[in-house]
Amino acid sequence: MERLAYEDPLTGLANRRAVDLRLEEALDARNAGGAPVSVVMADVNGLKQVNDEHGHEAGDRVLKTVSDAIAIAVSEVPGGLAGRIGGDEFCIVLDGVDADAALRVTGSINDRLADGPFAHALSCGVASTSLVAPSDVVTPRQLLRWADEAQYTAKRAGLREPVLAGRD
Repeated sequence: MERLAYEDPLTGLANRRAVDLRLEEALDARNAGGAPVSVVMADVNGLKQVNDEHGHEAGDRVLKTVSDAIAIAVSEVPGGLAGRIGGDEFCIVLDGVDADAALRVTGSINDRLADGPFAHALSCGVASTSLVAPSDVVTPRQLLRWADEAQYTAKRAGLREPVLAGRD
């Protein structure tokens, strides 16, 4: 039952509920004087076109390929949680990870996708509490919004590299 409540059935990644819970816990600890927290928002480019031209099974294969690349990259980072939060959107919570390390995670994901047909599959935005004063309280909603805005900036510009909120 717990797996059904917290896991995305297609990808095996965490679902939105699990991501929200982990982010809230991580930020509570950070706001009490703990380690930085970073969030990566990633959106699959062109999934609607794949679905329209090749069918939803092909779209599901794209999502699975992307989720596998994300899962491998995040598994190399202690305190990381990767989730599919809806449709073609993924979110990674990196507890104890600063902005530069979060950028390296996105680089690892893109490197894993580079050799296949999905080389430009993701637009990523990164937000991190390491870029704000330690005394500033950051809410889950704020951090997600910053990462989401950065991700949309990357998507609109057609960038393969992630955009870092507050720096780029």
